[in-house]
Amino acid sequence: FELLGSDDLTDEMLDGFMKNDAAVAMYIADMKVLDDELDGNLPQDDVEKLTKIYNWYVVNGSNLSEDDLRRFVDVFELLDNANLTDEMLDDFMKNDAAVAMYIADMQVLNEELEGTLPQDDTDKLKRIYHWYGDLRFDSNGDDNILNISAQAQQNGIDVFELLCPEAKTTTDKFFEDALNDPDPIVQSNVTRIKFGIYTAPPEYRDIILHYMPDLHLKTYKESDVGDWYNMVPNEVSSDLTKDYANDTYWLDNYGPFGTFFHEFGHGIDDVIMPATFNSSTYFFPLLYADFEKSLLDTLTRYNNDPNNTLKLNPVEMAEVNRFILSNENNSVLNDPNDPSSYDVPFYWSDAQKAAYAYVRDYYGYKQFYVDSYGTLRSSNGSYGDPSFAMNNYSGSIASDVMGGLTNNKVGLVQGGHYRADLVNTQADTSAANFAFDTYYYWYIPSTTGMEFFAEAFNYGVRNIDTEPTKKIFGTSYSAYEAMIKNVYSKIPHIDI
Repeated sequence: FELLGSDDLTDEMLDGFMKNDAAVAMYIADMKVLDDELDGNLPQDDVEKLTKIYNWYVVNGSNLSEDDLRRFVDVFELLDNANLTDEMLDDFMKNDAAVAMYIADMQVLNEELEGTLPQDDTDKLKRIYHWYGDLRFDSNGDDNILNISAQAQQNGIDVFELLCPEAKTTTDKFFEDALNDPDPIVQSNVTRIKFGIYTAPPEYRDIILHYMPDLHLKTYKESDVGDWYNMVPNEVSSDLTKDYANDTYWLDNYGPFGTFFHEFGHGIDDVIMPATFNSSTYFFPLLYADFEKSLLDTLTRYNNDPNNTLKLNPVEMAEVNRFILSNENNSVLNDPNDPSSYDVPFYWSDAQKAAYAYVRDYYGYKQFYVDSYGTLRSSNGSYGDPSFAMNNYSGSIASDVMGGLTNNKVGLVQGGHYRADLVNTQADTSAANFAFDTYYYWYIPSTTGMEFFAEAFNYGVRNIDTEPTKKIFGTSYSAYEAMIKNVYSKIPHIDI
């Protein structure tokens, strides 16, 4: 077999040879010896024969025995990175067990060589790492993290930590308590989050890993107040006991692990900024200006719509704009589909009421009401722009900011941002109750800025489409992206 040239080896001859396990094992052993003698420079004819054997294993991959799997991986290791086409790598990566075996081999070799793997092996590992990144985000940029097998995610984690051992130390320390929990759901969630961090866009991956030692996971179990961040001791709390993969509510409204990365974003916001900078004061004027412009454009569009017979004069338009951006609010018991029931100033004209309904319809609205059990719930309004729909979390940040800027007169609100248990009918302006009793949580300027940063960070980690947000808050989002770029430029980058 070794004397035969690759061109002389027909498919029938190769198939006959491959059925003799002992012969194949002996040939691969010979090639390993020869590869060592020639410093990794096997003759081209042997490379071509190994490639044929490799492809045979690919074709028969579903029926490989444990010994076949071992030899398949041996051949993969013998082939230089330069001889591995993208198609060949793709075929190999589809076999999770083979990839796991290869990574285990590299871990042993890395230990034997005291962390100095041969460059060819390092290059192969880097290609494997990037393959997992491509697997996570499809051609549309959508996050497929919940559709990736547990073994594939673990392989992705192992290969990244082999290339960047500091990452393992950092993340294992942060998730230490959760990693010691025997609950399989907790273990699965930690695996997915680690995989999510390692395969995030490079600037977010590196920022998270650089600053994670400054943060602490206070609790990973369910809390009465949900996921949250405590600023003073830099503590992130996130419920990792929930089966997010099968929870429709969380998936529809927040996406996979959206609340974890949101709260972690608060932590990043807290530790990256110097004392002279505060996102809570920086973003609010930008967000306000962006929305004020969008609101005026929408009111102008209302006036120019031939279907709207009730037109606003300049004074009326200015008054509608003022009211929407004021702290005045609507009763939660109003009918969202009846403009005449809106709790608007008594002196408003019919044109102003109609324009107000048009604005709420365009940006999307969810009307709140308190059910017989005292729970704050919401009914569907109609939506003029589907990008702000409640079940499309790519629009939730725009909706939340709009709700904050208008004291919830415009935009959709996800239930976790509204403290229903503290909503009172009587206004309480004391400092302790200002945030929750009198106004919608995001309405406070400092809150709007901080929450915008945290949610934008969450979007960045998970590569969520930001067009619905930029559509309204373009200047603000550009400022956020410039901030992330500046932070990234000041920290070490992981070369991978």
